[in-house]
Amino acid sequence: EGETTHIRLNFDTVLEHLGFLVRSDGGVDLARSQLFSYSSPERSLVKKVRFALAGREEGGPVAVADRSAVRDRLETALETVTYAGGAPAFEVRDPTLKEKEEGADFSVEVLTEGVRKPLMIDGARFRGALRSLNRLSGTHGRKTSGVFIAAGPDIDPQSQTEGLRVIDVPPTVLFAIGLPVADDFAGRARTEIFTEGFRRTHPLQTIPTWGEPMEGVGRSSAVDEELVDQLRALGYIE
Repeated sequence: EGETTHIRLNFDTVLEHLGFLVRSDGGVDLARSQLFSYSSPERSLVKKVRFALAGREEGGPVAVADRSAVRDRLETALETVTYAGGAPAFEVRDPTLKEKEEGADFSVEVLTEGVRKPLMIDGARFRGALRSLNRLSGTHGRKTSGVFIAAGPDIDPQSQTEGLRVIDVPPTVLFAIGLPVADDFAGRARTEIFTEGFRRTHPLQTIPTWGEPMEGVGRSSAVDEELVDQLRALGYIE
């Protein structure tokens, strides 16, 4: 159901083009910048933004009293940044408590409604910031219909599979290969999809249970942590 949009966007490139950030030696020149993104991967749709604040960032020029004015100027500048069809690309908002704890002075959301390449500033094509744009259709929910395919000489081509559920598949497969179906299965074997001859020579066998699930202890790794960080950046987990 629906469509998922994955965007990779370098927000510092946008800040640089709008005059809020200056790069030097491959990094941010804090002494000549006003704003920079912080702990915000390109794949994240929320960019945490910090002021180059005097007394906090090394050489930072932004005075505490000037923070509101700088943020207002950024909001105005971002209104000129759109997608190809004219839809706005960004929205500035206050940080959540979690974002604030992670270092954000405020946050900028990357909007996905109406997203189309390329990124535009004042109606002109802007290259370099929007790294990739992918739309993934076919996301699934509880009511999403699935596809069940069965073929072979023992399948009745006239059979109906209406109402077949995912939980019916395991017992149906067990029946097909001649193994017993456990009474404690949540689903049932859909024997009606097989020919009458097959059902006659292969009657349904049942057992009380296939036993208790095996318990195990998982071990975490650096790869696991990286995957969790990616899922968090995409907004799937908190």
